[in-house]
Amino acid sequence: MYSIDLDKKIYRPLHKVLKDINLSEGEALIDFSLLTALSKLSEFEDECNIFRERYGMSFKDFEKGVLKAKKENFQEWDDYMEWKFVNIGREHWSKRVKELKDALQSS
Repeated sequence: MYSIDLDKKIYRPLHKVLKDINLSEGEALIDFSLLTALSKLSEFEDECNIFRERYGMSFKDFEKGVLKAKKENFQEWDDYMEWKFVNIGREHWSKRVKELKDALQSS
């Protein structure tokens, strides 16, 4: 088991709120972590969807086209770099959500 050190000034009001909503500190940390990870995942998915709708294809298909293009299109290259970044973020947060859900199911 792990413990978290909190200043008494924050612990008391935090403990009162958690008591009012009938959550332990551990349950609150789990809920907060899962909600935060889901929120981050949603943000990156929304950004990916904007590009998917703009170009009418998946990131992988768009990437192939940009990298094989004979003439560089600066707007597409900029979009490619941004889409690549948000796609990496989406994959990262998807992995974190899965890890946390798997850990919760096995506990």
